[in-house]
Amino acid sequence: MEKHPSIPIHNPEANVRSIHDIDFIGSEETDAVVVDHGCCNDETITSLDFTRFERVEEIVIGNTCCEHVGELKFVGLSRLRRIDIGSNCCTE
Repeated sequence: MEKHPSIPIHNPEANVRSIHDIDFIGSEETDAVVVDHGCCNDETITSLDFTRFERVEEIVIGNTCCEHVGELKFVGLSRLRRIDIGSNCCTE
């Protein structure tokens, strides 16, 4: 089950469990960013901006994430091929 296509693959170099993790992901060499299931649900997180990841090809947001996020930004990501947003995300 761990290789199921709907389950994000954990990568410590590119996985986000809190808003602070985004600051530590290297934007130059990252080709995939994954928000782990059930993460980034803090009430203070109202937007997520992925635009600094110029080389990213894939962004995966797991299930039940970003509950208070009203804005996701993917501007200028010319290499982006896939965005996968799980169920019950951005619900409030």
